[in-house]
Amino acid sequence: MSEADEMFEELGYKKKQLDFIFSRFWEEWENEDLAKTFSFNYQYKILDITDKNEYGITMQELKAINKKAKELGWVDE
Repeated sequence: MSEADEMFEELGYKKKQLDFIFSRFWEEWENEDLAKTFSFNYQYKILDITDKNEYGITMQELKAINKKAKELGWVDE
């Protein structure tokens, strides 16, 4: 498990099990209590955020997102 995955889990997110076709291109982390999902598209380097309660993003969530982007090679350092 990656460091970003551990960060998401510490924040109460669970990695969704996607079907075979979608799991090749997407990784989704969901927090049912917050009604919030972060979806990472590997093919197009897109992050989709679903926030049904419109809570916004906490600094801890932003750190996990940034760490995941670095692990996926989306960020030049």
